[in-house]
Amino acid sequence: MLFRSHEVCPTGGLDAAGAKIVDAVLMNAPTATTATKLRSLDSARAFIDDGELRDLIDEHARTRQQDEAAEGLASFREKRKPKWYPG
Repeated sequence: MLFRSHEVCPTGGLDAAGAKIVDAVLMNAPTATTATKLRSLDSARAFIDDGELRDLIDEHARTRQQDEAAEGLASFREKRKPKWYPG
């Protein structure tokens, strides 16, 4: 998950608001998050050519076959936190 956050919080509520955002980020698969961030930085321009699109599709398909993806889907299906979650 890549996102920018904007939340208005009451005086003294910044830590709690920030903790919620950090918790959401920690629920994401670490390897997939890294790959997504790197790819986003690489393709931050407005135009992606056909070769880059094929690369994106292939990269996504490979990622979906990894153990981390299986764990993410299993944790969602079983309504539990993923194994990589530190909390």
